[in-house]
Amino acid sequence: MPDTELPAISPPGSPMMAEFQASGGRRDLAKSESAPTLRGPMSVKDLLSGKANMSRSQAAFLERQTNHSSVQARTNMSKLQREVTKQGRAADDVEFYGAKGKEGFRKYLLGKFGSIVMGWRHLDRDKSGRLSFHEFCNSCRAMGYHGNFKKLWQELDENNSGQVSLMEIDAEVGHAVGSFKLALLKKHGDMLSAWRNEVDLNRTGRIEEKEIHCAVKALGLDLDPKKLYRMLLSGPAGLGLSLAEFDPDSWTKWITGDHSSMIVK
Repeated sequence: MPDTELPAISPPGSPMMAEFQASGGRRDLAKSESAPTLRGPMSVKDLLSGKANMSRSQAAFLERQTNHSSVQARTNMSKLQREVTKQGRAADDVEFYGAKGKEGFRKYLLGKFGSIVMGWRHLDRDKSGRLSFHEFCNSCRAMGYHGNFKKLWQELDENNSGQVSLMEIDAEVGHAVGSFKLALLKKHGDMLSAWRNEVDLNRTGRIEEKEIHCAVKALGLDLDPKKLYRMLLSGPAGLGLSLAEFDPDSWTKWITGDHSSMIVK
């Protein structure tokens, strides 16, 4: 039998084979109801029919491009298609993470901000170190996260204290970062002095993994330097960690000159 022919899956003359031959060798396959619907690139027709879901500026842009026949117009239309498709996929991701509870929330923070620590800073906008339910809901909405806030809160606030800390969102991150910074404060008195005299020893303005390794060893901490470094990062590892990422308050005081009370050698 030639390689291009499929083996018979039903006896000749059977109802299934008769139907198969009558259809020219093709049978319609019903799609499983449980199969996921994947969002592909949007066509121009899709864009036109879904203008109500666009922003006002996107809708106006689309209207101009549909009345223009130049190559630039087609290029612009392609860009708009990609933009709207990307927005739709982002909305799908939010919906997916919102249905996954605590673990989905952590993945959302990692995907959006690069690290749990950076995500926490966007949640804890008053820098109190703890969130009330009201503050939690407002911060989640502001960052674009949607889900069952009440259910997620119940998962996070395991001791029913009415407040949530970084430890309750991710205990490993909270312990490692908290222990490291507490040790730095105890030794140096403030984070800017710690940054200059313990962490950024080569004074480049950005620290690398090896500098975190040296600091952890010097402080006598039982922490994994590699993990700690990744927890603090919000971008590619090769770019290093800036003071603004390491401790935003110290960075603000440094650039404004408000560090007269800090011990800087």
